[in-house]
This record gives sequence, structure tokens and C-alpha cells, in this order.
Amino acid sequence: MKIKATDYLAKNINLMTFNVFEYRDMTKNQELSSMMLFLFERHHFFDVLNIKQETFIRFSKKVQEGYHPNVYHNASHGADVLQTINYYITTGELETKAALTDLEIASLFIGAAIHDIDHP
Repeated sequence: MKIKATDYLAKNINLMTFNVFEYRDMTKNQELSSMMLFLFERHHFFDVLNIKQETFIRFSKKVQEGYHPNVYHNASHGADVLQTINYYITTGELETKAALTDLEIASLFIGAAIHDIDHP
């Protein structure tokens, strides 16, 4: 039985052993945009920060498209950095230790997702 991408994220998003390549294949190369959506839903940012989900979906797709198919600085790298930031915020307890607000966490997620966008 094939595992769904959302189930894979729910089970593995907070693990250091997360496999971004496996996840990329599950999402048919939509790893970054789907992970952004998952994390924003999981943290309830659409409600808490009053973000329109449809607008965010369009934004996350543009972020995914903004990465080039480079060997390293590609959308998989962006998703890997996003997942790692999530790991430190949740499992590493950065959210608690640094007393991060929802806006700060959302900003860290977006920053991680876009950090190498349009890298040549």
C-alpha cells in the first residue's frame, strides 16, 4: 500500500531523519508548496494570522516555481530547509525557548522556503 504525502508529513515532519527526496517523489515535485501548506494548516496560521488560504496556495505554488532545477539550490533544498526549521521550532523547542509568536514562526517558515528562490 502506497502512503499518502500528507500522512508521510504528519508522521515524519518533526523528525531529523525526514527524507525530502522520498517526499518529493510522493508529491510529484510539489514538495515545497505542499509542505508550506501543511505547516501553515498544522499551526492554524490561516485562522490565527487571518491569511486567506486560497491566496497562500497561489503564493506557495509561485515559491515552488521560483526555484530552478539546479543540482542543489532547488525546491527540494528549500523544502529540506523548511522541514529543518520546523524540526528546531518543534522538536528542538525553539518555539518555547525563544518565546516565538505565531507571526515569527510563520515568518521563519516563509524565510526558509524562499531563501534560495531564483538561485541561478
